[in-house]
Amino acid sequence: MNQVRETAYGKLNLGLDVTGVREDGYHLVDMIMQTVSVADTVEITSVDTEGDGKDRLYISYDTSEGNRPGEQLSEDQDNLCLKALRSMKEHCNLSGTYEIHLMKRIPIAAGMAGGSTDAAAVLRGMNRLENLGLSIEELCELGVKLGADVPYCIRGGTMRSQGIGEILTPVKGMPQCFILLGKPGISLSTPVIYKTYDEAKNISHPSMDVLIDSMKKDDLIGFCRAMGNVLEQAALPDHPQVGEISDFMEKEGALRAMMTGSGPTVFGIFNNEEKVNAAYEKLKESGLAQQSFVVRPVNRI
Repeated sequence: MNQVRETAYGKLNLGLDVTGVREDGYHLVDMIMQTVSVADTVEITSVDTEGDGKDRLYISYDTSEGNRPGEQLSEDQDNLCLKALRSMKEHCNLSGTYEIHLMKRIPIAAGMAGGSTDAAAVLRGMNRLENLGLSIEELCELGVKLGADVPYCIRGGTMRSQGIGEILTPVKGMPQCFILLGKPGISLSTPVIYKTYDEAKNISHPSMDVLIDSMKKDDLIGFCRAMGNVLEQAALPDHPQVGEISDFMEKEGALRAMMTGSGPTVFGIFNNEEKVNAAYEKLKESGLAQQSFVVRPVNRI
């Protein structure tokens, strides 16, 4: 085998709270993470070394959903895919040369862990391609050095994420529903959003325990009521586009709409497939979102 393909699923934050700040400046979080069906494709090929011996990354963009492509990704050595590849080569003493072909579908700089899930796919793919036999735990140990979301993206499903994002506990999946995603044509800086949060007042903190309890009961209404994201509260005053999409989704039948992660992507929860599809078409017509998708939860990868 000289080629493998991995599916790199996006994620949503069903709940996000900040519980403190470490001495090194990293924020401590308490989050519920959910894998969803919009996904990138990562293809890794072992190539002959007769050339210059450099690993390469090639990126393409899928616009089949009628979305406008977001900002372009860099193919240089700072890309997380290449960092993940180098990490595996160094850890396992691999000397081969590889090409990575990345098909992007997850919106970029969207709060959906697009870069982290691509890196996770590279780690999983290299493990299979070279029959390295690394356990999930070992892959996660490598992944956390690349980013706090990478261990979660290696595992996927529904997880409570604590610490700086590296402490993962599986929880029951979210109640059955339909999800609409909408990313406005803006990008938010994660460090800036956290700084804005640090300076904000009157933040309402969601309870992850209440959210988990509603999932255990398959209580979709209670689940939607318990959803919350403290970073959304910090982002809204300076980025009204986020609130406009949330309001639009709820007007079109979403039980609740909320920003995921550090944004700016908004997701709306619907209990009816016909309603979510109608809202998707109207959102595209509205021009509020640069990219939009109807997705489903993915409980295992």
